[in-house]
Amino acid sequence: LTDVCNRRSACLLRNSPATSIVVGPAADVTSQLSSLRNLMIELDALTSLGDLGNLGLTTLLITDNPNLVTISGLSGLSDLRELVIATSNKLPSIPSLSNLTSLERVIIHGNAMLSTLPSMSDFTALTELDVSNNPRLTAIPSVSTLRDLMRLEVYDNANPTAISIADVSSLMASSGGMYVRRWHACTERPPHAWPLPFPT
Repeated sequence: LTDVCNRRSACLLRNSPATSIVVGPAADVTSQLSSLRNLMIELDALTSLGDLGNLGLTTLLITDNPNLVTISGLSGLSDLRELVIATSNKLPSIPSLSNLTSLERVIIHGNAMLSTLPSMSDFTALTELDVSNNPRLTAIPSVSTLRDLMRLEVYDNANPTAISIADVSSLMASSGGMYVRRWHACTERPPHAWPLPFPT
């Protein structure tokens, strides 16, 4: 990672034959990756993503990695505000996301083999959650503690409800107004607006 993203604030990993990504020792992070805040990973050959806990990321986009099987650890990314894991067709699970109390936006979309999700109870700052089009996913952890949640999209998973009605009712009562999409109630899906242009 230090070779490609050295001294950048935003880094796009694409068009590389790399099968794994490792951060390296803490000294390298301090000297070469201390400015890195936004990372997008889009690699056809990637199978393993190492622990990124030493990085000061605020945005992490893991998208279009068709051979990704393992993500080792994300719970050290305490400054992370946006997390997207999408179109990683061989990824069976997502590691613990505990301690990610700064997360405001989470999108887990289009992962063909994903069958389980970690607890989301620490996402106390979350305002948007999209868990959709994961055809093997049968359940979503409780979101009843996410009192700042304003947008919830849960559809096209293995279980068409996937989330408890009690959770949704509790959130709607506490938020005063929240957009909820379940099943196929809406025909239009707003485009995801990434927060910055990534260099190519």
